[in-house]
Amino acid sequence: MAANTKSKKSTSGKNDSWKHDSEYIRYVESGRSAAVFVVRDVVQAVNTSGRWIDIISLDHYKEELNGNAFNWIVCELFPRKIQPEYVEPETEDPKDVQEARDHNRYLTWQTAQIDISQQRSKGYNGPKFLVLCKLINHNKDKFVKLTLTGSMKTYRDSDGAIWEVLEPPEERETIKAPLAPDWEYRITFLKRLSDEQAEYIQSHEVQIRDNIELNGKVTPEIMGIK
Repeated sequence: MAANTKSKKSTSGKNDSWKHDSEYIRYVESGRSAAVFVVRDVVQAVNTSGRWIDIISLDHYKEELNGNAFNWIVCELFPRKIQPEYVEPETEDPKDVQEARDHNRYLTWQTAQIDISQQRSKGYNGPKFLVLCKLINHNKDKFVKLTLTGSMKTYRDSDGAIWEVLEPPEERETIKAPLAPDWEYRITFLKRLSDEQAEYIQSHEVQIRDNIELNGKVTPEIMGIK
């Protein structure tokens, strides 16, 4: 969930308690953060500009090498009525820049929770969408050949000093190493849901998950979409 800023403040005198917010940690680990990314940055047919994306149902699992894969995502959109006050890095040091970036992600999430809760309490009912997608690793089963040039050996001399020496292998050895993953989310189905359809998915998550396992893949019909 990205938001335009009104103002920014420095991280000087910062409070790091946000790093230990258990609700935010659960939000990230549950896959909801990645699901927001999919809806905001991958789904092109839904205009999320100026809106919060609230994930109200999903089935998330870890693909190979910790890729965040989903059987389904159901989201609800809310207008952004509150804007976060973002922080700026203390210095241009990459660590400070990353710290500020991570903190701003947290502030975005925190502001969204407050704004969405207030709107729901007033009876706002946002548009809901079902997203089915595949997580594709373009480097799956791809390897690079590496030739070993030697290995580090550790020795201790008579004075007790420790030395590390690069020793060449007895025979030059070539190995196959897997390429780093190159992930892409590919949208396979998108539909705006009625309130009844969204409620059906939310109340039948276990049954839907079991049916997906039996079928071997998710389909709109399994999600209750005819």
